[in-house]
Amino acid sequence: MAKILIVGLTPAQQAQRKHKLALIHKAKRDLGFDDDFYRDLLEQITGRRSAAELTLRELDTVINHLRSKGWKTGDKSPSSSHLPPQWKKPHHLATALWIELGKAGKIQDGSDYALQQFAVKFLGPKQVRAVVLPGTRPIEALSDQQCAKLIAALKKIRDWEPADPKAQNGEEKK
Repeated sequence: MAKILIVGLTPAQQAQRKHKLALIHKAKRDLGFDDDFYRDLLEQITGRRSAAELTLRELDTVINHLRSKGWKTGDKSPSSSHLPPQWKKPHHLATALWIELGKAGKIQDGSDYALQQFAVKFLGPKQVRAVVLPGTRPIEALSDQQCAKLIAALKKIRDWEPADPKAQNGEEKK
């Protein structure tokens, strides 16, 4: 893997950058993020999937976002007890992937409502609706196994590339 060189930084800024990168990677470990979720989160916040590509300002933005979600820099244990409830459940990755697909134009509607409808259609309405409690989103009621199936499907959509570039725009071959 090629090392990214950020030019024009003073030695003090380089040290500051290195420290901020270390903080972000500590947060990733402390919060128990898998690599896909971590990169999806970076992309949502900054538009880039690697912390190594971020500017000092973007690094600050990521750190502030992680702090706003409950991460504390002073925590010594990698416990997830300080995680906000929405990050303790496996559906957070599905939501992040759905947002990514919407931004990439791979789905027509990137709204939360559309994700809920997709989950119900993909997994089967009887299977999902049977466990939905009043006041909850259908995706929140999914089991870990159901959520894993949904995430796998969303990753396939994310990674899919049409064989013919014109097919993506809805154009037909002549």
